[in-house]
Amino acid sequence: MKITQYISDSHTFQRAFIDYNRGDQFTDAGFEALYDHFEDCYGEEYELDVIGICCTFTEHDSLEDYYEAYSNNTHDECDEHIVAVTERGTIVVEDW
Repeated sequence: MKITQYISDSHTFQRAFIDYNRGDQFTDAGFEALYDHFEDCYGEEYELDVIGICCTFTEHDSLEDYYEAYSNNTHDECDEHIVAVTERGTIVVEDW
């Protein structure tokens, strides 16, 4: 039997991470940006994998912080992996 949960907003999305003890993985703005990203990319059909998301995405404090973490790469290369810039100025990226 498969149990499916419909997640209709970023708060419910964030709650799933809290339930997996991963609530501090992203800021509130980061969770909202990720929710929007998954909704845009996958629509209503996405099997939520909290651990997979935590292993695949990172939120950096700033663009400069992100560029510094990938200092061996060009800014253009880095920019290709930015998922969102939150209203707080943090950067959500797909790790590579």
